[in-house]
Amino acid sequence: MPGYTPNIFNFIRNKNGSEALKLARTLERVTLSVTRFKDHLHFNHRLKDNNVLPKSLQFNPPVKSKEGWKIARKAGQAYLRLRISNCHAQIKKLSQRLTQTTHKLQEMVYKESFDTLLRTIEQRSQWEAQRRRKCHKKKLQNILPRPPTHETNLKDKWVVNISDRPLSASEHSALSLNFNFAITPQSLPVPQIVSSIESGIDQLPDAEKDLVRASVTSAINSWRPPPRKNITSEEEKALKDLAKDKSVTILPADKGRAVVVMNTIEYTEKVNNLLNDDKTYQKITDKRRNPTSSTEKSLNKLLLQIKDQPASHDSDKKQLEPKLYHKLHSTDSTPASFYGLPKIHKDNVPLRPIMSAIGSPTYELSKYLANILSPLQNNKYTVKNSASFVEKIRTMSVDPGEILVSFDVVSLFTCIPTHLAIEVVKERLDLDQSLPERTNLSIQNIIALLQFVLDNNFFVFQGDHFKQIFGCPMGSPVSAILANLVMEYVEEKALLSAPNSPKWWFRYVDDSHVCIKREHVDEFHSHLNSINTNIKFTIEIESEGSIAFLDTKTTRQDDGSITVSVYRKATHTDRYLDFKSHHHPQHKYSVVRTLMDRAKNIPSTEEEAIRETKRVAEALTANNYPTNFIYNDRQRNRQQEVDDTGQRGMVVLPYAKGFSERIARVLRGFNIKVAHKPIRTISKILKKPKDRNFEQMSRS
Repeated sequence: MPGYTPNIFNFIRNKNGSEALKLARTLERVTLSVTRFKDHLHFNHRLKDNNVLPKSLQFNPPVKSKEGWKIARKAGQAYLRLRISNCHAQIKKLSQRLTQTTHKLQEMVYKESFDTLLRTIEQRSQWEAQRRRKCHKKKLQNILPRPPTHETNLKDKWVVNISDRPLSASEHSALSLNFNFAITPQSLPVPQIVSSIESGIDQLPDAEKDLVRASVTSAINSWRPPPRKNITSEEEKALKDLAKDKSVTILPADKGRAVVVMNTIEYTEKVNNLLNDDKTYQKITDKRRNPTSSTEKSLNKLLLQIKDQPASHDSDKKQLEPKLYHKLHSTDSTPASFYGLPKIHKDNVPLRPIMSAIGSPTYELSKYLANILSPLQNNKYTVKNSASFVEKIRTMSVDPGEILVSFDVVSLFTCIPTHLAIEVVKERLDLDQSLPERTNLSIQNIIALLQFVLDNNFFVFQGDHFKQIFGCPMGSPVSAILANLVMEYVEEKALLSAPNSPKWWFRYVDDSHVCIKREHVDEFHSHLNSINTNIKFTIEIESEGSIAFLDTKTTRQDDGSITVSVYRKATHTDRYLDFKSHHHPQHKYSVVRTLMDRAKNIPSTEEEAIRETKRVAEALTANNYPTNFIYNDRQRNRQQEVDDTGQRGMVVLPYAKGFSERIARVLRGFNIKVAHKPIRTISKILKKPKDRNFEQMSRS
């Protein structure tokens, strides 16, 4: 027993007598008992969380039937819960005895002797705890289902280090938790909570507001942080050290949810290479010019001109009502930021350009225009998601001489001519009879505001201002709508004018799933690329009768029918929201529900669905989801049952376990919808590639 000696007991017997020795031995014995019960409690909780039973509670039923085994298992689970309750009771009882013995002993021995005794007992307690933990860990490994053989390989993909800095074990472990991992809060963000609740209860009568405020105040005062953090102190320190290291830049991969560590010099060089494309970007060389300030002034001037114009469908209404005007009006905005996401699956790891417009002068306007234009997307070739695609493709068949092909647009957002986007939008708006239901703006003013957004794509990178002079910025809310509308225009024109059209054409954003005669493939590919010189398509032809589209893999059978299975790209990491993350359970059930529904609905055969369900369960286990949580269908389905009838407001609560659930119950009693968001994620600790450090320098 390392570090443990009985000399202190001999010393107490010689100096303080046999009564003191008896108390000292009692203190030792009770301390060790508390240690054993605590470790036993932890072990039983692990069993309960993983929905497994130890051999001692795996009863052999006298009636060997399905119902008999079910009853025996329920009995074992009941005894496990009883064990846990008994552990709590014993720990409480022993802790009281420990306190009493400690007080008595302190009165009988010198302080130095007592401190030495405590250190000796603590050493023995730690040794005992370590021994029992090792024993219980081995037991648990034997009881739990064998982990998936690919789990280690999975976790190896979660962090990709292409920098010169070697990562310590703690740094790698912390980064593998991913950017969205929420750390257990140690305090409540009270101002944020109060602001959100006050906004959400704005429509309630004053008396009901006071009731809510009283409940919130009580909950804030009584809340205590969880006793255990979900991240070790070594991991938290590692994150802070990484955040301080300016030699590396840490950012998410373009696809697959991996965390990528790059040399900052290399990252900056690659971003600058993107910005050197003078056909897409233009550097603002006049240091006296402040594009953020000038854009803000020009936007506010345009909004003021439109504000009091009467609506074309109702002269009593203004085109911009006061509340909407103040929302779109720009004040104290910051420049948009530019960054790149590494494409780790490609040679030399190029970057995908992203512009984050949040907080920029045109951001709120861009969101509002996106809501107006979104219903204009309505052609028959677009699929909304994998489920709608599978529903359509299952009825199709491939005839002899036909093959499956996929066409993909090269750099969709930056290749969209803005003048074409404006023309397509104007044409759709002229035909839209439901426009007055969404906005009071005239078509002329919608186009004017959209043109303003597209003409003022300014952003900052490392203190330098740039302007995107061609294409739609990836990251602006309206860009995805415009890109899709232009794609609808291109595909409709191409399909109507093609000498030999494909049998079918399904598209999601920039990717398509096509069936066409083999001899017409090259001809149709050339025809697609002739529709607009800026929009170019690459081609992928089926391999062994199969081709991927979205997260599906379609395979044509010998009889021409098509089977579907779940497809994962080479960049896929199986990294999802970690179960240990301090998120509301609803978020975690959503992860499980999405994956399980996909496993159930996409595969064409029952055998494939079973394999996929097992694959999902293994991936979720690697993300620390307990077995009983994964297969809790009843709870997952309950999360979908949301009734918004009579909703009087909405509150987005920072999530703190115990506190948020209590406030949510109060608010739902007043028909206030509640959503939850994490308080402190790893992304808030690590420096982000979204560069806004020079925002104050850019404002005069």
